[in-house]
Amino acid sequence: MSPEVRERYEKALDVLRGIVAGTGEARDRIQSLLRATASEIKDALEREGEDADFDGIIEAFRVATEEIVMENMRVAAGAAEDADSEPGLADIAIAASFVGIDISTPIERYASALSQEVKWFVAGGFAYSALRDYLKDPMGFLAAESVKPAKKGSTTRQSAGRMTLAPAFMDGRRRRSLSEVLADFRDSVTAVGSGNSYQVGKSVWMLLNVTSMEAYNEALAMKWSGRGAIGYYVFRASTYDCPLCDEQCGYLHPLTEMVVPVHPHCVCVTIEAYGNETQEDFEI
Repeated sequence: MSPEVRERYEKALDVLRGIVAGTGEARDRIQSLLRATASEIKDALEREGEDADFDGIIEAFRVATEEIVMENMRVAAGAAEDADSEPGLADIAIAASFVGIDISTPIERYASALSQEVKWFVAGGFAYSALRDYLKDPMGFLAAESVKPAKKGSTTRQSAGRMTLAPAFMDGRRRRSLSEVLADFRDSVTAVGSGNSYQVGKSVWMLLNVTSMEAYNEALAMKWSGRGAIGYYVFRASTYDCPLCDEQCGYLHPLTEMVVPVHPHCVCVTIEAYGNETQEDFEI
């Protein structure tokens, strides 16, 4: 690798590390937003009891989550800008990124799953502390409390552990089991009470990474095109075995076809090439 290309490579690595760190911070912000949403639900429960309407709270969560994803994209695209870039490059790159990315559907699914599970906790008469613990660590909560979806036709009773049971668990004088309450709810709600919101939420974490890398690399391609670059090379930036990424390395790609990110969680580096440079200049 020539000294000039090495310098561009090292600079690109530093920028990429910043984008990855920023994406981690965006994920933390969504987690904080989730905790704040749980707190709002607690307040609504205290004010209105089981009749509390959570639709507005969940919708606010969805809108704020989408704003965080968008802001993360804008910051990533902005990382490609410099003093010589055209004004508005980041916004143009973001618009181009949306050609192949749908950010609203995963976020809507996340909010919907969260809403369904909150309603299940309320209908089941769980204490707020149970909902809070569940949102913090759903799989750990389910394992500790033995709150698992009942198998079809099962009559097995399960322990409520430390949770406070409300009248929703009472049928006349007989205490209803968790499995019975859950079975009633599962008639209309799929996978509720099984960590569903957490599993769906992981697609939003993935979305943060993909959208930031898409926006950043689209902005780079636009910037390089305006500077007379003839294409770009892809370099691995992680030690994980990945045949998909390996296939993109070692040859010149046209600026009109941005292949990075190659897959979700891809952190490959792209380096522009000019007409006075040869293949040898880009060999590690």
